[in-house]
Amino acid sequence: MLWIYALVFSLYLFLWGKHRLMLSFIISVFFGGIFELLQLIGIINGTFDFMDILFELIAAMLSFFVIKFFGGRIYEKN
Repeated sequence: MLWIYALVFSLYLFLWGKHRLMLSFIISVFFGGIFELLQLIGIINGTFDFMDILFELIAAMLSFFVIKFFGGRIYEKN
């Protein structure tokens, strides 16, 4: 689940534009869901679990709110 958290931050840093935060959130949740679906189908190794999807969504939302409310303050000078 931490990889979703890190993916939102990474995409946010590398994407440009006005909607990059929402776009990074959507892409991360999409890939998290795809990986779980591929585990369910048996294309990739792993065990499908609904709780994984829930915690991936929670991790993505947490990173979204961290960036939204604290992201700009990192670069402010005191």
